[in-house]
Amino acid sequence: MDGMDVIFELSEPDVTFPFKIAGGVGSILDREEYAEDEPTEIAVGSGPYRMTEFSDYDEDSDTTGQAVLEPNPDYKGALKVSDYPVTLKFFGTSAALEEAWRSGEIDVNGGKMEPEDIQRIDRNDLDIRYSETTGLSIRALVSTMDSGSPMADKELRKLAAMLIDRDAIARDVRLHTVEPAYSLIPVGVTGHGTPYYDLYSQESVDDAIDDVMASGTSLPVNITLGFAASVNQPEAELVVQQLEAEGVFNVTLVEGDTPGALPGAMDKKELDAYLIGWRPDFTDPDTYTDALLSSDSALAHGLESEEMAELMQQTRSELDRGNSGELFREIQMLAAEEAVVVPIWQDRTFVIADRSITGLQHLRDAGGQFRLWELERF
Repeated sequence: MDGMDVIFELSEPDVTFPFKIAGGVGSILDREEYAEDEPTEIAVGSGPYRMTEFSDYDEDSDTTGQAVLEPNPDYKGALKVSDYPVTLKFFGTSAALEEAWRSGEIDVNGGKMEPEDIQRIDRNDLDIRYSETTGLSIRALVSTMDSGSPMADKELRKLAAMLIDRDAIARDVRLHTVEPAYSLIPVGVTGHGTPYYDLYSQESVDDAIDDVMASGTSLPVNITLGFAASVNQPEAELVVQQLEAEGVFNVTLVEGDTPGALPGAMDKKELDAYLIGWRPDFTDPDTYTDALLSSDSALAHGLESEEMAELMQQTRSELDRGNSGELFREIQMLAAEEAVVVPIWQDRTFVIADRSITGLQHLRDAGGQFRLWELERF
């Protein structure tokens, strides 16, 4: 080898492997520059920008953080990069982000805006540019398979999925800034379908309740539902109302410290279910199936399905991803039948900018990562 090649030997076929190493987590490092067992302050990179300044957001003082990125003079990739620096600013709240935009402190607002802020945007304002695209992040209800929880009962999980009114959530809480979802794989990705609608629309809620009661289950069933981040509380409270409306569930709502803490809390039997968002790691339907439905999923639901595992492995052997759609739809039908991970909505991506900035529609990739080189000022 000439020192420029790296060979990976995989234990089984996986056509998604190139996607997995394409991100920062898969960076290939020079063993002479990076020690294996200790951190380093030396950064080695090959991207289009160099970070010359960084300060994180300080929660105690509510001080805005920032990263100053300058074009990398040693960049040898295929991207066309502008010759001016880009400053990223990190705000602690959506309100602070909104104020920074209105005051002119920032030229581009590509952060997490509240539905109310999005609704107030004047799309006809000639002083701004506005971009709205279908996003690839989803929000879902995740239930435990632990035998000590009522949600271990598949019929109860399916009933919970039937009781969730996605249209009401998208309309009344998210103010039409998201789209109701009946598929773990969102619109625009191979394998998308409507399995959660197709399955649950075949039976009425009343019939499903009768089936649950006929099995000897007494209603209402007490469950604990988790969520994280106060901005999601109105949504969580509406879900509680929907689950309790037919007298099926009596729900105790618990706010977690962070979204990442929810799976651990369920693993410790502190939660029966929780609400969580999911953003894809790369542009492939596998990131919505294997990552969400496998037995070792980070969601900690405990689902084990040999049939789904086999189908997922088959998809990773299919080089032409367009030909894998039917396999992914079959996986989703099985997932809908289990109702362990139930989609609620798919997001939309909103970006606004000063009129002098172009390229907004290309700013984010499928994984939600910024492609700053797509922005230009004229």
